[in-house]
Amino acid sequence: MIHIVGIDSAKDTFDVCLVSGANEPEVASFANGKTGMKQLQQWLKQRAVKTAHVCLEATGVYGDLLAETLYERGFTVRVVNPSLTLAGIPPEVFHYRLGNRSALEWVIDQYQVTTDKRSGITSDPNCADDPRYIVDLVARVVTVSLETVWIVAGLPPLYSSVSKYAITSASPSSPNTSS
Repeated sequence: MIHIVGIDSAKDTFDVCLVSGANEPEVASFANGKTGMKQLQQWLKQRAVKTAHVCLEATGVYGDLLAETLYERGFTVRVVNPSLTLAGIPPEVFHYRLGNRSALEWVIDQYQVTTDKRSGITSDPNCADDPRYIVDLVARVVTVSLETVWIVAGLPPLYSSVSKYAITSASPSSPNTSS
């Protein structure tokens, strides 16, 4: 089961929202510090959460210990910039698959700052000379994904495995079958 954990950290506390599959979200609040971290780990253990995708807002030093501790415990941790929000991405984008995930999911997974646990080497895909690089890359991936889904949706049913995802307003009309 996929577990997603959203955390809002502040100076004194951090609030947690756990989403597990189709279950109702669970929320809890903990003291921001080592005691709260232990309580969070116990809370997750009680819910059989061994791995999860964790997302924290970049709030300066308040979430650093939290992010580091969860990462060291094997969780996938993403610290997001609260001043940058990508919205309005059509759900059809996720229908264009590269193996077992969408092209957009692949980009999001690959283009993140990571630190190798053994070597301590940090890999940062951000381009210092082009701060919009990743935003523009996401826009291009969204465009290619949508156009590919539309093209495949326009293929004859025999060749189209994603025709159920067709966007009717953008799909070509059926060819004229009269002679």
